[in-house]
Amino acid sequence: MGYDYVGISTITETIVYQLKIAEFVKNNSKGTKVVFGGIHAWLFPKEILENDSVDFIIRGQGEIPFSKLTKNYELEDIPGLCYKTGSNNIIQEPFLPTDEEFKKIESLIKYSQYDKVYKKAVIFRGTRHLFTSFGCPFDCNFCSVPKLYKGKMLFRNINSTIDEVKELSKKTTRIMFVDPDLNVNHTHFVNLFSAIINEKEKGTINKNTKFVVQARLDCFDKETLKIAKKANVIALIGIESLSQRIRDYDLNKGGKLAKMSKEEVIKKIEEIKKFIRPYLYFILATPETSKEDLIDNLKYIYSLMRGWYEINIHITPFPETNYYHRYKDTKLIVWRSPINNFNIGKIPHELKCKDGRVENYISKADVRATEKHRKNRKLSFTQLFLKELMKEVGL
Repeated sequence: MGYDYVGISTITETIVYQLKIAEFVKNNSKGTKVVFGGIHAWLFPKEILENDSVDFIIRGQGEIPFSKLTKNYELEDIPGLCYKTGSNNIIQEPFLPTDEEFKKIESLIKYSQYDKVYKKAVIFRGTRHLFTSFGCPFDCNFCSVPKLYKGKMLFRNINSTIDEVKELSKKTTRIMFVDPDLNVNHTHFVNLFSAIINEKEKGTINKNTKFVVQARLDCFDKETLKIAKKANVIALIGIESLSQRIRDYDLNKGGKLAKMSKEEVIKKIEEIKKFIRPYLYFILATPETSKEDLIDNLKYIYSLMRGWYEINIHITPFPETNYYHRYKDTKLIVWRSPINNFNIGKIPHELKCKDGRVENYISKADVRATEKHRKNRKLSFTQLFLKELMKEVGL
């Protein structure tokens, strides 16, 4: 292979596979330095550095530290860099750039350069991905982003982002902005999509290009919806639950969304539908979900058209989230023990509901849906599961 550095991004669910890749690199390219980044390495640098196949870890925003590493800066002068020295592991605090430092990152962030990867990855189905911002000001109990960025948000320069959109629109008509919640900052959303509309009118961005965004229900207003419609936006929106109690007390969604009633949420969804297509996410069994909450969600989900929603049965309590710290010493977390030779302990897999009835309904529905799906793989497991679950709760 003969590379100087190989960078590997990590997430908790697949950390063992990433360590296997690192091991493969070390076995086939003597002298190559392996650098880990991403959320899991950010949270567990000491654990990962104890593996012989990993030389460095970069915690925090990685563009500037990685650039300095490849330019042979002194290791102690590279922010966020964790490394081995003798029998010790040096662990540094995550690097969160200042606004001025983030401007320098603009020249290093070029997602359009990764197009060869997308061409080979069947799972993306032609979609290209971009960040326009990092971080989130909210503190949902199931999300680690607020902890990583300490509630701060970093915004890319609009002109720089538009230049990449122009480049990518020559190769695809579907671009996804993977910011955690793109419409949280009203000004950023308006400026970004106003610029996109302007470029579409000039012909520098394909007029048929669709833009997929992750968004909050309560951060849409008439102005942003009109702009979103004109720009051809599809919004992925985390409703999680129709229950106001669940969104507020259990999930800690914050903002207006945490205070909206079931009727207000449904009314807002209908308002959004008049402008753009919303794709709604639901979590069926949060820790505090009751049978009544489950029934309300199932009734509403069943009223939606297929392809307009996605369900998660349980939440994964990722490390360092509020849920993880709240329930890590209880029996509600189901842990997964990876089969590996690496220094990786048990990984949190899912967080169960406190109400035993809800778990019983889900378990029985899952068994029957799995059996039906096994007999006919052409049938949608999600649809089979929802139908069986509705039978269990008496709908």
